[in-house]
Amino acid sequence: MSEVYTFGGRKLPEKLYFIKDGNRHSQELHTFDLSNMYSVERHWQCGSCPHLFFVSDKVVYIKELLAHCENEIGEETFFIPEDVQAVIIAEIEDETTELHTIVVDKTVYASNITLEKSESIEIPVSGGSEITVSGKYIPYGKSNRSIPQGIKRNDLVGEFLFRTKEWPNKSKLSDGVNAAGV
Repeated sequence: MSEVYTFGGRKLPEKLYFIKDGNRHSQELHTFDLSNMYSVERHWQCGSCPHLFFVSDKVVYIKELLAHCENEIGEETFFIPEDVQAVIIAEIEDETTELHTIVVDKTVYASNITLEKSESIEIPVSGGSEITVSGKYIPYGKSNRSIPQGIKRNDLVGEFLFRTKEWPNKSKLSDGVNAAGV
C-alpha cells in the first residue's frame, strides 16, 4: 500500500479499491453522515487484560489492570480515592484472568479467583485503601497487537458500563465462591 501525503487542500475520495484473496473489490464512499455510520467488526484478539472500575455514586472506568501480565504472573498496586466504596475487576474480553491474590491494606481479601469473559469481582473498599493485585491473563487465542485497539476497547468498556445500570450485579464472589477462593 502506498502512502499519500497532502499539504494544504484535501482529497475527497469517492471510491476505495482493494484486493482480497486475489480479487479486486471496490467500495463507494459517501460524505460523512451521522445517520449512516457503521463499523467493521473483526475478531478482537489483541491480548488485553482485566479492566478496573471504581464504584461511588456511579461506576467509572479507570484502566486496564495487569496490562503487563499476558501469560506471566505480575503485580499491580493502586490507591482508592476518598469517594469510592468498591472496586470492580472485570474480564470483558475473550480471555481468562487468574487473580492469584487481592490484598486490601496488607490483608488478603481473596485468592485463586478465575474470571472468564463477562465475569467480575466487586471488592468493598474505603477511601485511602491500598490495593495490590497479583495475577495474569491468558488470551483465548494468539494475540494480534496489529489490530486497532482503541475503538473496540471503548465498545467493550461501554457495554460493561451499560450493564452496570442494574448494579449491583452478581460478582464472582457472590456466586458461591468465598473470599479464600473456595
